[in-house]
Parts: sequence; C-alpha cells; structure tokens
Amino acid sequence: MAQVTIDAAVDNPNWARNGSTRLQVWYDSTTLYEFFVATNVECYYKKSIDAGLTWGARVEILSINSGFIDMDIYYERWHDTANSPIVHVVCHDDTGSNRGYYYNSVNLETETLGTATGTHISNFNPAPSSGPLSIGESLSENIHVVGVKGVFDSGDPVEHLISTNGGTSFAASSDRDFGQALSDLIQIWPAELTADTNDVLAFWSDISAVAIKVVQWDDSAGLWLTPVTIGTNMGRSLVYNNFSTAYRRSDGHVFVLAFESDNPTNTLKCWDVNGTASITARTDVLSSIADANACALQIDTEGHLYAFYGRASRIYYKISTDSGATWGSETAYSTANETTTAINADPAPNVALAAPAYYSFSDTDLYIELAFVTVGAFDLAGILTINFQLTATLSNVTAASPPVVVKCRPLTVQKVITATLGTR
Repeated sequence: MAQVTIDAAVDNPNWARNGSTRLQVWYDSTTLYEFFVATNVECYYKKSIDAGLTWGARVEILSINSGFIDMDIYYERWHDTANSPIVHVVCHDDTGSNRGYYYNSVNLETETLGTATGTHISNFNPAPSSGPLSIGESLSENIHVVGVKGVFDSGDPVEHLISTNGGTSFAASSDRDFGQALSDLIQIWPAELTADTNDVLAFWSDISAVAIKVVQWDDSAGLWLTPVTIGTNMGRSLVYNNFSTAYRRSDGHVFVLAFESDNPTNTLKCWDVNGTASITARTDVLSSIADANACALQIDTEGHLYAFYGRASRIYYKISTDSGATWGSETAYSTANETTTAINADPAPNVALAAPAYYSFSDTDLYIELAFVTVGAFDLAGILTINFQLTATLSNVTAASPPVVVKCRPLTVQKVITATLGTR
C-alpha cells in the first residue's frame, strides 16, 4: 500500500458537517475521477488514467462564481450502466450577493462541461450560513436538488428543485420541505420500487430527532410523503461525516451506514432499505469501538458491500458478501496516521473494486491509497513499464588488446497486458 496525494489544497469536505461521501467516480478499471472544492473555494475535478497512481491537472467545473463550500455529485451510471456517462454537479455558494445553488455537468466520455461556466439555479439572499445539499436522479432521469439554505436564514430555509430536461433548466417544486431544515447530510437515490419512475428517495440525518430517515417524493402528487425513520439514537458529529448511503444496481435497494450515538465508543450500523415500506437492520459493522468516526459505503458490481470508516487516526474497512448479514475481518486501508474528517467513495461503481479518497484535516490534502480493495480477483488492463540495468563482463582483456567499444541504443518496450491480480 502507498499513499498518493490527489490534491494538496482541498477545502474540508465536511465543512459544517455538510460534506458528501460520494465524490468519486470509476469510469472503468483504470480511469478514476475525484471531485472536490479547493481551498480557493472553487469547484474542480481531477482524473487518473492509472487507477490512482498519478493525477492530472485540475479542471474547473463552475467558473461562473467563487465562494463554494458544499458539493455533491450524481453519476447517471450509478443506477443504470446503459445511461450516458454524465456526472451532475451541484455546489453551494455562501458568499456575497450571489449566494445559492450552482449546477453544471461533466461528460466523462468526451470530458466536456454541460455549459462553459455553469448555471445559477437558486438564489438564497439572505442566507448567512451554509447547509447540506444533494443532487440525484429518478429512473426517468429527472434531476432533483434538495437542501438547506442555512438553518439561521431569515427566510425559507429549505429548497427542492427539479429539472426535467437534463439540467438545462430547474424549477422549484410544489413541495420543498420534507423536514430537512435541521439536518446534516442528505443523499438522493431513485425510488426504483414505486410505480412512477419519476419518484426519488431522500435519505437524511435528522438533527432534531437524532435519527436517520428516508422520505419518498411522489411525483404524480407533487409532494413528499410521510418520512420514515430508519434508525434512532444516531450520532451527530461536529467534525466527522458519519452517515453514508449506497445503491445496489441489481434491485434498487439502498444500503445505509451510520454511527450510533453512544460516545465515547461508537457502533457502526447498517440497514437495507427496499423502499420506505421495507427497512431491514443488518449486522453491525462495529460494536462499541472507541475513537471511531467518519464512514463511506460502496456496493460493487457483484453486490458486495464495502464499509470504510476512520478509527484511531487510520482508515479501515470490512466487506460483506451477503448483504450485510455478516462482515469480514477489519483490514487497514490507510498507511499513515491522518486526522481524517471525511471519506468518499464511488457508491455504485461499474468495477468490482474500491479505493476511496479521504481528506486530511491536518494538512488539507486529499489522499488515495494504492491498495485496491476487492473480493476475489479482477482484471486490470494497463501499461507495464519495466526498468532494468544491463551488466556485461569482459574476459581476457590485456593492455595489448584493441580498444573495446560498447555501443548502446535506447530500448523502449511497451506492451499492453491484462493481468489478474488479487488484493494488493
């Protein structure tokens, strides 16, 4: 394992506890994208073509404004691999007279932005504080943006926007409030098990009730239905992002990972949500563990669950191959001691491996480990570079021998290979 820096000047993804746990996208087994807000409060992404070994330059997503503090993304292939490789991006600007939500998209196949500068989709004046936000899609590919403008707003504190034309324009919905005014993190997923493909599910951490909840958007009725509680006595951290969700593409189930509020020790709990009418508690990932914090959840193409979490200044993971009924042994992921406040992973990648990014609060770096976490084997196509040294020994050389001339020419060997690797 080896720690690699993605970017050395990243704003805290858990700023005001509103950070997303899904800011990473695996395009294929070697192409990886990471989205982030930098310390200059601008929104960027970076790309790796060698599965995280090296990273390209920053690409600015929203040049229309500056002052961004919160970000969330949604990749259209998370719920259907046949969809276009479009990443929808929403950011919250909390400065000046242009406070509000800003949107743009990134086509990973052509590496082009939806618009040159991005679009201002909702104005929040006055809005003196930040709040959580999320972007997601229905199965019909309607885009939803929900969030909190700021719990101390003098005006309406919540927002719900819908785009029915792929992000070209957004309109405020007829029902913007599902109880999210006092919340930490919100994440939207398709409501696959309803009759209407325009419906979505919103998961959030309800501060007032100290609970994790889910609510369905009923598109035909134009309103949010009654929220349903997933888990009670759930922790709220002022530092760490301790709630995450992931989507299982095969059947539309959403799995939830969250820390229970039992400090100074923590229990990391898991649920299987099969629509709001069917919520099943799974086996705890951790039980009464001291100094545990921050988490991220991922479900790979085989339906395996990967639970990443911080503990004692390191990041560890456990894997479940039976939908959370049992969890494997704890394994270290990060190689260095870091004060990690946020972990983010591709929640539903189209590859059977995981390599989440994590933020170091101590040095504002965003890191990844060259340690692919996987169940069984996977195919990795890439370029193998071999460095070698040629040593020659000359015999029977005397002073009377003619000069010995050694001629060398550069030798470049490039071979595209497909190797089957285990966990490394």
